[in-house]
Amino acid sequence: MNIKITTDYLLLNDISTEYNFKDSHYFPDGSYSFVCNIELSKKETKVAFISITLFNMETIEDAECDIIDIADQYDSDTYTAIFNLVQSGIADDVGDNNVFKRPFIAYIKRFYIEPDFRKKGIGSWILLNLQDILLYSLNIDIRAFVTLPSPETPNANYTCWEDDSHKPKYEELKLALIKMLMKNGFADIGDSCFGVNVMI
Repeated sequence: MNIKITTDYLLLNDISTEYNFKDSHYFPDGSYSFVCNIELSKKETKVAFISITLFNMETIEDAECDIIDIADQYDSDTYTAIFNLVQSGIADDVGDNNVFKRPFIAYIKRFYIEPDFRKKGIGSWILLNLQDILLYSLNIDIRAFVTLPSPETPNANYTCWEDDSHKPKYEELKLALIKMLMKNGFADIGDSCFGVNVMI
């Protein structure tokens, strides 16, 4: 499986899951947040696409800003997910580690597996390895993930997305996504949002 990562600032091509990820030590100085897109492919065949908004809590807290206000600048779904994550308190739990709190919170905006690759464990593999993919490719250390499951269908290049809420199988797809999230440690944190603290 090959991984391609694009951000507002950077493109990393052909990261292979068969080898250790390269540590690029990359994050734009002074930024509160940025968007990261991850495409997985097998040879020339697209397998999955994940879009994540990453919030740098060290920068946000140093500037005495509020992550909820920053999330509100993106869209209502980002605001809802971050608001519920903050209210739940799970991003503040550092477990047994009282010294170090990982600096990033990740909102998974889109989590799409191509239909031919569904029900093969790929979604679970992505969720279990997402922390490592971000750490070893961008030097992004995640404190907590949050998402608002809402199935969408992309065009061929993953540049336009169609809301699936009007389609007959929407509820079935949404329930399958929620089941996969919960199987991989995510918990219902209210208002249809699901989050997981990767530190505990």
